[in-house]
Amino acid sequence: MRPKATKADLPSTHDVKVHIHNEFVRWLKELKADIMEAPGKISVTLDSWSEDKTRAAYLGTTAAWIEPLALFLNGADELFGPITTLRKKGQIVKHIEWATFKLVDEDWACVGNTRDILTDANNIQQVFSSDKHPTLWRALPALKQLLSTWEKKKDDPHYALYIEALEAGIAKILKYYLMLDTKSAFMAWGGEAEQDAERAAGKLDAKNWYDKAMQIVEDA
Repeated sequence: MRPKATKADLPSTHDVKVHIHNEFVRWLKELKADIMEAPGKISVTLDSWSEDKTRAAYLGTTAAWIEPLALFLNGADELFGPITTLRKKGQIVKHIEWATFKLVDEDWACVGNTRDILTDANNIQQVFSSDKHPTLWRALPALKQLLSTWEKKKDDPHYALYIEALEAGIAKILKYYLMLDTKSAFMAWGGEAEQDAERAAGKLDAKNWYDKAMQIVEDA
């Protein structure tokens, strides 16, 4: 406390604001540097929700630093006891310790490999996601790409732990991929408006491909 301090001794609101801003920038730089030196040590989760009355949509992101979590897990059993207890017919069978959920570097490598495999499937799913454009025509190349990607992973030693899962996934995709061999495929472009435009441009034999495709579907 400084009872003899005058108003001139106190920092101005501008100085306080500048100080806070500079400290935040310094802290943010340090945080970015720490994150760059800790690949695989940040766990990011997402949660989305909407508000009923306004229909506003929100997306929340939470980032958890794994290292402090690991420190917590190291001492949690001593502080709190087991996280849960398994019982059978009223008798304690096993205590599950907090340390059970601690991941070592090898475990994080497995998490990364699992993420890569799931990302392959998610990328293909996005090929079929569109509210405004037809996407069925992308089925053959998309399935072929996923098959090729997973077949390469199956032969990669880094994914040896997932061979059975990859083989099961490949078999499932191949089942539907081969079904397309017996299906007719058609590519159509242009409806009545396009037909009229082509005729006006001098192409008198222009067709209404929309009607043509619909007729094929109805006759099938």
